[in-house]
Amino acid sequence: MELAVVDLRRLAFLDSTGLEAILQFDARSRAAGAEMVVVRGPRPVERLFAVIQLDQKLRIVDDPDEL
Repeated sequence: MELAVVDLRRLAFLDSTGLEAILQFDARSRAAGAEMVVVRGPRPVERLFAVIQLDQKLRIVDDPDEL
């Protein structure tokens, strides 16, 4: 299976538009037979993922070398 990696490590800010883009990318990746993996971002971004429970829906890793 192919991987689509979204690396959030250098992200300074994420709003609802960015979250929607990530979710749409995940849906398109799945439709194409790929798995989207998110590389964990800074603490505020990580908190946002936890609050809306995306950390339970998406595969999130600390380091892309884990893939």
